[in-house]
Amino acid sequence: MELVLVASGIIAGVAGMYFGGGWLVTRHRNVCPACHAKKLETTAYTRVNPPSEHGSHYNSYTCEACRAEFRKWGDAGMVTREAWDAGAREPPPVAIVRE
Repeated sequence: MELVLVASGIIAGVAGMYFGGGWLVTRHRNVCPACHAKKLETTAYTRVNPPSEHGSHYNSYTCEACRAEFRKWGDAGMVTREAWDAGAREPPPVAIVRE
């Protein structure tokens, strides 16, 4: 009887860790700059050798909602894949409108 209780407790604990871990992973997703959905998935991590002034790696992202693709070099902001292919490595500066 005690063995059954211990086994069921272990099974419940493993199931809880599995579902809880999955919930934490999906909760950590970034917000898509294009559609503002929290469905931006990291699709690739690319290490660059030798490192540049921006860092030693860049990440590729794809939004599961709108299928937009982005790249991010080190700590710089996200750039669309089209701008990345054209040579941009940092997002353009944000304009501040003052009246």
